Amino acid sequence: MSRKRILGNANGATRFASNRIELIQNSIPLVVVLLQTSLKVCRDVLEGIHQYERLYGPWRFHIIEDYYNEPIPWRDGNAPGTFGMIVFAQSRESAKLVRSVRCPAVLIDPVDEYFPGLNLAQSQNFGMLKYDSSEVGRIGARFLLDKQFSHFAYIDDATGFNWSRSRGDAFCQTIQESGRNCHRYHVSPTKERRHPEQELDRLAAWIRALPKPVAIMAARDIRARQVLNICVSEGISVPHQAAVLGVDNDVTLCRATWPPLSSIQMESKRAGFLVSELLANMMQMSRIGQTVANRLVHCEGGFVEERASTDSLCVENKWVSSALEYIKINAEQGIGVEDVVHFLCISRRQLETLFKVHLDRTIVTEINRVRCQKACSLLANTDLSMAEIAPLCGYDNESYMGKVFKKVFGQTMSSFRRRNRVIVPRGQRREPDTSSEEGV
Repeated sequence: MSRKRILGNANGATRFASNRIELIQNSIPLVVVLLQTSLKVCRDVLEGIHQYERLYGPWRFHIIEDYYNEPIPWRDGNAPGTFGMIVFAQSRESAKLVRSVRCPAVLIDPVDEYFPGLNLAQSQNFGMLKYDSSEVGRIGARFLLDKQFSHFAYIDDATGFNWSRSRGDAFCQTIQESGRNCHRYHVSPTKERRHPEQELDRLAAWIRALPKPVAIMAARDIRARQVLNICVSEGISVPHQAAVLGVDNDVTLCRATWPPLSSIQMESKRAGFLVSELLANMMQMSRIGQTVANRLVHCEGGFVEERASTDSLCVENKWVSSALEYIKINAEQGIGVEDVVHFLCISRRQLETLFKVHLDRTIVTEINRVRCQKACSLLANTDLSMAEIAPLCGYDNESYMGKVFKKVFGQTMSSFRRRNRVIVPRGQRREPDTSSEEGV
């Protein structure tokens, strides 16, 4: 083969490679994702982002791990082709970098301390997703109130971030509205935040002084793990003297604690889906020089994944306590009120009266509550149909289970599954909104 032909083939291959790179850059959007993958909430968000991309992509991803100070490519907005960012900033340094970007960027629950005075009407390249942190606090409070403790406590995260404060405010308010007292551990002073060992010593002394038995909600799983470690070192029995609840449902962490940690599963996968949908609309409008008007989306709801750290009911009456234990073990077997009273060898009227006095609910209400908690876990974590879930929760048919579930949680089973799983039908995708601006 002649030298001329060889050079011609080489030049053709080079041009092909160059054209291929240019085609990819110009036709496939590049999405930079900045988050901390060591956190369960961030991994769930990332899964939601990937789910959106599989449905509506393709996208190219550039994942940046927070805390590593990795530079953000093309943050001046001069990237080839379409370019956008999804940001879950957990450090001051990364937040500073993000504030300088000129491309479409969606912030996930931005920390007030890192983004002071952020206003979407003025910062038109930014969008935002806000978690309903107050609802997370209320979910935790309602769950622990059902445990019939007399004393309750909330422990703020050592960071003192706004999501921790919002959860704590709502938790304490819900407890107080029920007529109980709520203790609160506020974030440590700045000096102690620089010396974690001192902060943990102060936290240990605070937990030691709490009246027992007590139901404790910590701002997130990492904080709850610290609480459990303190309880072990202080000889505080969990869950009998202190029931402990976390947030994020980091399964690896929750199963590694002693005892295994109960936790609130937020809708973080759906949050990832929603921010991707918003960013796609923002990138689409930026290509024609326009701005999406409503750049604020909300992510609400969640449920408790119960494990051993809260697997106790603080009820002094031996009949009620024994009935609750029997219901918890056998609710999925299709038991009824008559099975409970037969097991205890007590009259139905007497046991119903005791339930009303000590729990302020009926026996059948408690049976349905336990069954519906099981249904929540199956709806969120499996692809089983309603018909398959019903018998696993102790119901003969899905129709009756659906009615009970709606009465307990105020929403249908289908609605709960949509909110707590990621997939959204293609026909439900919202078109870009170019109406009026909305500020924050």
